[in-house]
Amino acid sequence: ASPQGLAVSSTTGFVYVANQGPDTVSVIGDPFLAEAPISSPIATGTNPVGVAANPVTNRVYVANLGLQTDPAPDTVTVIDGATNKEVVSFSPFESSFTGGVYVAVLDMDGDGKAEVACKTAPGTVDGEGENVLLGGDDAGADYRNGDGYVLQGPEYLTVFSGETGANLATVPFEVARGDVGDWGDDYGNRVDRFL
Repeated sequence: ASPQGLAVSSTTGFVYVANQGPDTVSVIGDPFLAEAPISSPIATGTNPVGVAANPVTNRVYVANLGLQTDPAPDTVTVIDGATNKEVVSFSPFESSFTGGVYVAVLDMDGDGKAEVACKTAPGTVDGEGENVLLGGDDAGADYRNGDGYVLQGPEYLTVFSGETGANLATVPFEVARGDVGDWGDDYGNRVDRFL
């Protein structure tokens, strides 16, 4: 296993470690609490690279990068910190996207439950199986260039329910790409590394 991310839940004292390779999250309990043993690893999406714990909702969020050489999509896995079981898993992008997933997690509406915000695009399917689209955008459009990078086309900022993965709100995400070379490479990798 290759540990890639770590989060500590201030609610339970558990430590969550994202493991590439076995595609799991290890849960390590507080050694000073007899009721907090080490649990079996929790299966996640392909290639987990980051993990965050929300102390208000006791939810744990895992960013899964998928694989560029495999059709495994980038996903977010939501884990219930009380039971250490998966609540929901969803893909914030269309299935052929291989650029990586970056998420922000917080209680955005004050209801004591976390929401997940991330950049999305046409083709995204939420946790309830619905397409995330604005206006006349096409869910089947493929905006990747020959190297697999998205350098044109519409993109969005979407807020998902942390419990169900449902699309709660989506707005246009205006991308000021400019000249791709100004981002430090000439092929489009870094121009996609915001949000």
